[in-house]
Amino acid sequence: MLSDDAGEPDAESTQLSFTPALNDFRAATRRALEQEYARHSAFESQQNSSEIVQKTMIMIRRHLDDTIALFAEEHNQSSGSARGVARLVQLPELLFTIFGHLESVSDRIAASQVCRSWRTGALAAPALLWATIASHSQAEGVLTKRIDRVPKHVPLALSVWVSTSTWKEVACVLEENLSHIRILWLRMDDSLEESGEQASQAIRRALARAAPYLSATTGPFAGIAPRLSLVKFYGQLDVLRSLPSTVDRVMFSQAQTTTVEILRQFFEYFDSSTALCVELDGWEVPDVAAAPVQISSNLQTLFIEKNNSEIELPNVLSLIPHTALLNVAVHYRKEDTDSNAVTAFEVLVSTIDTSLDHMDVLHLPGDETHIEAFLQDGRRRYLGNIKLRWTVARAMVADLRHLRISETLLVSAVVDQGPYDLGSIVQLGIILTPAHHVHRSLVETSIFAMPRQRGCWFRAPALHTLTILPSFVLDQPAPEDSMSLSARGAIVVRCAVGPEMLHELLEWHFDLDVGRKLRLILHRVGLVTHDLKSVARLLEQVEDLRIEEDEQVIYGLDEEVSPFNELHSWDSDSRFPLLDQL
Repeated sequence: MLSDDAGEPDAESTQLSFTPALNDFRAATRRALEQEYARHSAFESQQNSSEIVQKTMIMIRRHLDDTIALFAEEHNQSSGSARGVARLVQLPELLFTIFGHLESVSDRIAASQVCRSWRTGALAAPALLWATIASHSQAEGVLTKRIDRVPKHVPLALSVWVSTSTWKEVACVLEENLSHIRILWLRMDDSLEESGEQASQAIRRALARAAPYLSATTGPFAGIAPRLSLVKFYGQLDVLRSLPSTVDRVMFSQAQTTTVEILRQFFEYFDSSTALCVELDGWEVPDVAAAPVQISSNLQTLFIEKNNSEIELPNVLSLIPHTALLNVAVHYRKEDTDSNAVTAFEVLVSTIDTSLDHMDVLHLPGDETHIEAFLQDGRRRYLGNIKLRWTVARAMVADLRHLRISETLLVSAVVDQGPYDLGSIVQLGIILTPAHHVHRSLVETSIFAMPRQRGCWFRAPALHTLTILPSFVLDQPAPEDSMSLSARGAIVVRCAVGPEMLHELLEWHFDLDVGRKLRLILHRVGLVTHDLKSVARLLEQVEDLRIEEDEQVIYGLDEEVSPFNELHSWDSDSRFPLLDQL
């Protein structure tokens, strides 16, 4: 930018100098700023100078943006076709997709204020951008105003916390809008008990009507909903008796003790469902002669979650004929002991005739461990949020062929009990530990820092492939109302390893048969290549070296979406387990 007293510009800077009209505009803008500042100062004497300056700048910028947007639109209309420029305003579907990546409402509002074309595009896509409404702690009346802005023909996704101050408004909103709600998540506040039955009855009356678009809900729905397929409900089981037969997935929990009779009724109510989840706050141990519950042949996925450490899950599982089910998961809200976890895992796996094919053992900071076992016939068994030392658990997988395991568990096992025979494992995946989560000493947490010894730490008579997997961190601890790992902000930490580290690992810590070399895979883990001699030495040491970026392939097997999706959490949207994302 040239100052007013600048000398004669050269030929290059002439192209960048301002025209007389633009210089006049700069001076006029300065005068406008001074006048706006004076006006705001006169009417807003209680505010400090910086706040008045900020308001003045916002006002001027708003008018300037409108002027620039109008100029750009007119210029594009006159010259865009001649230059072959494909403008975004001519592709509203592309704009909708871009705006859809803006997660917060405030970001979408900001985008709609950029220019006239963006505002037109944003407001023309209510179903994509504005029809998902979460009203959890907003003042009375805000929910109604937000819904009124969405056209009646647009299917809504509504998440509401119902309290003593909002239940009347929520009931009215449901009565007027249930016909075009597609997803409904209701959370009834404990304070509603002060309102007696009036609040709950009002909500039930509002839900006892036709909902042609409703596909998922947590409310006590009792109307006609031909598309309803997912229900998550915390309350009395009898309320669910009138649910339509289209419901395919159900998550249920009640505050008081659950009995075997309640379980029996639950499976009877939903004999056409393919996936069921029961959350146990308490459990009444039945008589020894109690007959097992009957489950339908339609059931494929069963999820059992216990919130009380006194509940013996093997006792619960013994009453449910789960052996033939395709997918069974057990999750502990509160960590259990090694022995109880192993017993539950043995009940899940050892009662099945088919051998294990591969297993994921994931260790999180805070001694939280998750295990998922894949059987050779395609069945899956999952055990989550347990405290488990690998020295206790490794006896369960004597015939295992494929294993992915956190390096912390693997290293601690050999530190505690000495060299580890990998037995029949042919493919081993090691999940690295984040550097800032390394605790105690490196020797006990990092497989690359294990000391040399006369004999190797890992005897690997059948090992063919070694995969190094990236570490990850969680932004937040496990919330009380969700067990989803991904919902806790799981972030894969990209890292790199040096060739000398890998050479040391293979040379001193893996005992292979004479003349046999491993296939080494770095999955989303980089290789430092500045030392070419070290790289060459590593290449001589392995049969094959691959660096993979594909998020879907780890063992050469296609990862499927977890069958436990949606039934492991009270959240409306989550992915599970975490290893499906690596």
